[in-house]
Amino acid sequence: MFEIFAVGTIWFWILICTIVVVELLCAANNAFYGGIGFIVGFGVVFAFGGALTELGSFIYAHPFITIGYAAAYLAIGFLWTFVKWWRYVAKRQEPYNKARAEFVKYHDLDPDEPIDKALLDSFRISFGRGKLFELQSLTVEENMVLVCDWILFWPFSMVVTLLDDPMRKLIVLGIVLFKSVYKKIGNSVQKKMKMDLGE
Repeated sequence: MFEIFAVGTIWFWILICTIVVVELLCAANNAFYGGIGFIVGFGVVFAFGGALTELGSFIYAHPFITIGYAAAYLAIGFLWTFVKWWRYVAKRQEPYNKARAEFVKYHDLDPDEPIDKALLDSFRISFGRGKLFELQSLTVEENMVLVCDWILFWPFSMVVTLLDDPMRKLIVLGIVLFKSVYKKIGNSVQKKMKMDLGE
């Protein structure tokens, strides 16, 4: 049954494409265990299809080259974690920065100076002590699963990261550009209601 997934067959390439899509989804959702589970599952299919036998033969024949490839792969993944960790912390910090900017503006404080100690407790309450504690205790040690995910699946993580921001900006730009169209559609649907209400 699994022979249809032998290297070079159409089903082999369909399976490869499926793996790529699934791993990209896992990377996008930081689903480390899901990514590992799918790799193991697909590995079993490949094993019965004979692909792992060929891979094993290559490893046996070229152990030092294999070690070199593995070391290079992990090294790139390790370097990638610096980028991902910076982005992760920055994203977690965004609500704080936004709340702080609003608080500083409301109290007419200097944004470049620390919040006045007399107002600090008020800010902690408004922002949320629990959320503040989470930010203060944000460490790599508590996020080792995420870091391992970035190291082991860095190609998928990199693709998702590089596409994430441009795609979001493109969507927002599209919404802004077609805002008037959305408004006309809404007005058309609500025409009678607006007429009744005298709007």
